[in-house]
Amino acid sequence: MDPKINKRLSKDLLAELEAAKQKISELEKRIELLSRSESDNRLLRTLLDYSPSAITIVNYETGIFEEVNSTAEILFGHTREEFLRLGPADISPEFQPDGKSSKVSAFEKMSLAVRGEIPVFRWDHCDKQNQLIPCEVHLVKIPGSKNLIRGNIIDLRKELASEALLKSREEQLDLVIKSADLGFWDWNIPNGIVIPNEKCVEILGFTMEEFQTTNEFWRSRIHPDDRPLIVEGLKEHMEGHSELFETDFRMLCKDGSWKWIRSRGKVWERDKDGTPIRALGIHIDITEKKETEKILEEKERTLDLAVQGANLGIWDYNIITNEHHVDENWLKMLGYRPGEVKPTYEFWNESLHPDDRDKTNSAWKSYVTGETTFYSTAFRLKCKDGSYKWILTRGKIAENAPEGNPIRMIGIHIDISEQKHIEDELRETKLFLDRAQKTAKIGSWEYDIPSGKMTASEGLYQILETNDRMLVPAFDYIHPDDREKVEKYFKRSIIEGVSAEIEYRSITPSGQEKFLLNKTDFIKDSEGKVLKLLGTIQDISNEIKRKKKEEFKRNIERLTSSISTELINRPILEIEEAISNAIQKITQAFKMSRGNLVLYDTKKMIRTLVCEFIVPESENKEASWPPESPVDPNNFLTKKILNGEIVTLQL
Repeated sequence: MDPKINKRLSKDLLAELEAAKQKISELEKRIELLSRSESDNRLLRTLLDYSPSAITIVNYETGIFEEVNSTAEILFGHTREEFLRLGPADISPEFQPDGKSSKVSAFEKMSLAVRGEIPVFRWDHCDKQNQLIPCEVHLVKIPGSKNLIRGNIIDLRKELASEALLKSREEQLDLVIKSADLGFWDWNIPNGIVIPNEKCVEILGFTMEEFQTTNEFWRSRIHPDDRPLIVEGLKEHMEGHSELFETDFRMLCKDGSWKWIRSRGKVWERDKDGTPIRALGIHIDITEKKETEKILEEKERTLDLAVQGANLGIWDYNIITNEHHVDENWLKMLGYRPGEVKPTYEFWNESLHPDDRDKTNSAWKSYVTGETTFYSTAFRLKCKDGSYKWILTRGKIAENAPEGNPIRMIGIHIDISEQKHIEDELRETKLFLDRAQKTAKIGSWEYDIPSGKMTASEGLYQILETNDRMLVPAFDYIHPDDREKVEKYFKRSIIEGVSAEIEYRSITPSGQEKFLLNKTDFIKDSEGKVLKLLGTIQDISNEIKRKKKEEFKRNIERLTSSISTELINRPILEIEEAISNAIQKITQAFKMSRGNLVLYDTKKMIRTLVCEFIVPESENKEASWPPESPVDPNNFLTKKILNGEIVTLQL
């Protein structure tokens, strides 16, 4: 804030203080003239009592007041009799603002007056209720006396309060300007000087030292096309036709660019003839706002073209008058020509498919209660030929009554019949695909690489026997022994875009192991980068089991043939070795830890261990039975032999 403002705003208080001082001086002269006679003393008493300042006479030697006027009595709340028992320190706080004792400081000030000086100083007094009274004190030795000192005491409370209020308002104004990031200017109109604050010049890219404060410099920064508008606005305001000067214009920045400025100002001071001599105002940088407005205008033009090109229907509904205005496209969607029907609310409601009324009303209630930000729903409307079309409508309240009730709505109609038909076909195709996948035990999945989102079909979750939608993206369903190779496979597919197959095992929540076949394909962008992986997963557990069973059967057949051939072709002396080899092959084929040949004599109930093979890896190398041992008739195997459940050979 300009320091001159402080001076100007407090000049009335200073003038009042100066007048008080002048009256005191006049009273002092009159006191000197009238002190010689008793009648003059009475007159002097009257003059002292009516003085605007408190006047006291204190005895320097005793430190006690010898006289006070009525103003002093009123100011401090003491009677004259009470005053004559007190001294300056008694009507002061114990210490002054500088930390000194009031008693010591008062004596020092009076000492100066006794020596012929006229000290003028700030002093804190207090009244009878100990309320602080900031004062200005003038001390002077009374002519013709040795130890009497007259004191003129001026109450500064009003002046200090005004100064504090002024300072507070200045700080508030400065805070508002800084907080709002505003430029501030102060125009001395007669001198042609415009003083800006730092923000004002910063907007244009200058420093305070670089910026010139003349009218000419300011005028040179304004865009030529905007000058007439500014001149007209200033003239209208200065002549009193407008309360404020406000306009938008462009100003040239230091770097040569242009910025849009919104200037608001007001004549703050006029001379006695009413001629403006000072104006104050602010600058706001609205460049970004103007650019946004320009973009919005362009978007509105683009939207108009898009509406026309997209063949959208526009509707405008007045809720109060029930008027319903639509454009030609709205009518053409339903097969009507302009003028054939009156597009009232009743016509729309009658055309609405009965099954869609509840849904449409629900969407309207959600919008008017604030649950949704705009009115949007899809419904079927009856066409001129009796068929129905699917319509997507979207609208917003464009106008409200003062009490807040909606008056007018504007929206669009979009024919989505073809989209609905495609959606129905897709839904049927999906159902067919889900059924086919379920029958074939096939599931499908998609992985969108940019978003990292993976989706899977219901068929896949049925294969995995789970409803946990987080199981597939996390690969938690894969057998721990196969997880590493599957992760490598998918990483390679993402990086290289490889279409390939991979077999691996999965574990269901119940612990069942399944064999799966995954086939992966991909979608690439124009640069060959993989964007999406597509795949199918087939449960091939039964096929794997079947193949293993067939392989096992073939292995058994080969083993049987091999053993038979060896037993038949071996000489009788080598038959024992052939049997031993046969036992070893059978043991290894069935992945047993040991195999043996035992002969049972059912008559003698004795069994003989003919041959036994124990695999080298087996920890227990002891024979299963002794060479010959009795048969337990209660043993389950013995029972099966005796009951004929196991084929026996007579040797």
